[in-house]
Amino acid sequence: MAEQVSSEVSAKSSATLKQGSDEFENSAKSSSKSSRTMTSSADSSRAQSRESASTGSSHDNKKIGATPPGDGLVQCAACQGTFPFSKRGPTMHSVNPQDLATPCEKVGPVYFSCRGGHKQSSTRKSESRTVRLVTNEAAILEVVKMADEIPMFPKATSMFVHSGNIINWNRLKRKPNLTPTDELCDCINKALGDYLESADKTQLQYVTEIYKVNTENVDVLDENERDDVKVTVKVFICLPQSPSVIGEAISKVLNELGTSYVETLLLAISPLTGEDEDSEQPLSLEIIQPYWEAMEELVSANKAFTLGVCDLSKDVLEDLYTWAKVKPCINQVNLESCCVMPKDLTEYAKAINIQLLTHNDSPVFINKERLQETIQQVSTERDSDAWSPQWAVRYSGIIKCRGIIKLKGYVFHALRDNKKRIL
Repeated sequence: MAEQVSSEVSAKSSATLKQGSDEFENSAKSSSKSSRTMTSSADSSRAQSRESASTGSSHDNKKIGATPPGDGLVQCAACQGTFPFSKRGPTMHSVNPQDLATPCEKVGPVYFSCRGGHKQSSTRKSESRTVRLVTNEAAILEVVKMADEIPMFPKATSMFVHSGNIINWNRLKRKPNLTPTDELCDCINKALGDYLESADKTQLQYVTEIYKVNTENVDVLDENERDDVKVTVKVFICLPQSPSVIGEAISKVLNELGTSYVETLLLAISPLTGEDEDSEQPLSLEIIQPYWEAMEELVSANKAFTLGVCDLSKDVLEDLYTWAKVKPCINQVNLESCCVMPKDLTEYAKAINIQLLTHNDSPVFINKERLQETIQQVSTERDSDAWSPQWAVRYSGIIKCRGIIKLKGYVFHALRDNKKRIL
């Protein structure tokens, strides 16, 4: 008796599925080649549930042959559900990448997935199952990857970043023992990330200059307290360029702080020549002269009071002191490369009354690789390609007689050569 009932149920199920298959095939001829999702009817689901209950089939992942069972039907390897498809079947159906991780097996040229969740059919009432097809898992993942790599600002060739006062940044407080370069990169990451998040994505495709000022962090010096704060500005020349960048950098700092002068201006020149990534040259008077003349103009304009240099040997410092109209008052020495001050340098500095101070800034303050890596963290690889740092400025304000740092920030400039970009 049970076998007779099962036979009748199977016959009804096959008739229902056959009808669904014919309807789908007629619909497929008039529809486009875009993604489709198809569901079996509730009657078909109930019939399959009764058939599964009568035969006692389990939901173990069962591998089936390369040819779909039945005439134009596709069967789920996990729940054994069959779904009406035309004999040719669609060539492409949209699918989320996570759907490919379901236990359904490969049938013929396609992958398919039963959205029902592969629970016991006998415990579920009328239910529709959606089947999604893809011709190639690797192709889908490649499409997703290509979408992620669409550049966000392909036409941008210039970048300016103003960090504002970073003294009270919680993000930096959570990162102890940062080097000055790490600190600058974190400022670039934060500023650029905020800029991209707030900008219109369509307009970004046509932006040629990225200019971001963290206005919420900018602290303008109070005129009544200005005499109590000593402002020191250090300019890092990353690659050889026009000495006019000295005046440009100082003007940006003065505008940001709302003041007309700084007490001390320091110059740090990278040994990189710009002709080759690893090509370096020692500092000499010929390299320093153009920049020093620009700094002397700032002194004449009362925008800076005292000048200083970094990492000069005794001979180069002597050459600069002899030649310069405005004599250097400070020479900063990097203790990473010199654990003990050279005796000849200390004796000469004492004789001409030049302060010898120490610092821990890298000779190459930020290189191309580090900059591009920082940009890629908030954009794409194509967006980060071909950028090179031009100059950076670090300013600090210390309350006199108390030695408390009141403010600290960075201004950074980079350029991109689109001819060298990844196509």
